[in-house]
Amino acid sequence: MSGWPGRAGPRRASCRCSAGMKDDPNKGVQVSQLNAIRAGGFAYDMEEHALNSCAIGLPVGVHGSTLLAVSVVLPTERYAKQRQAFECALRASASDFANRLKLTR
Repeated sequence: MSGWPGRAGPRRASCRCSAGMKDDPNKGVQVSQLNAIRAGGFAYDMEEHALNSCAIGLPVGVHGSTLLAVSVVLPTERYAKQRQAFECALRASASDFANRLKLTR
């Protein structure tokens, strides 16, 4: 598996993201999802944080020792219709940010 963009070598997903994840039988699936996101994939929040609200996020790169990402939150009712447009815009924005900051991806 790839590490976070701009970081050398593989990186294990941390279990700090959820107190209940430690004993979760789906932990392997969650770790795989985190590794895919770190490698440049999208992260999705489908009403997990707030009802009637979805979010799409994408890693940007590393600036110094800071891991950067970009995300957008939108109403659930607009998500299905506009998901692809938001993904394209996020991918373009992440690339632009990385280029402007001279980040390795």
